Amino acid sequence: MAGTRIERVRSREELEIVLSWLARGALGGPGRVPSRPERLLADPSVLLALAWREEPCGFSRLDLGKGAAEFSLFVIPAHRRSGVGRCLLQWALTEAGERRVYAMVEEGNGPGHAFFRAAGFRSVPSRAGGWIRWEAPS
Repeated sequence: MAGTRIERVRSREELEIVLSWLARGALGGPGRVPSRPERLLADPSVLLALAWREEPCGFSRLDLGKGAAEFSLFVIPAHRRSGVGRCLLQWALTEAGERRVYAMVEEGNGPGHAFFRAAGFRSVPSRAGGWIRWEAPS
């Protein structure tokens, strides 16, 4: 975790880094890029953050609802299991405030399930086929 800094995505240049990872399937499944990505920067209910070491090494997305916030995470393979994900999660928990934070993890994503379990999240039944919902401790 030492040497990792987390910064909100505020510029089109920073957004392009996130979009390039999304295009390559960063959040699972085929590459998915929003049709109007500039809206991500303008929408106050969507918070994007980049993790930096010498270069960008991961990102998170936090979708803020009234009482809950959905957290998504991606760390490039060379920086996994080095604390980057924990830094991004801590940032998201702080930004979410009093909202209940949860994440949806594909059933076959063993490392993702291990990450949230180690962070104290608990799995709860989900109606989304192929996905497990993990909720932060209250």
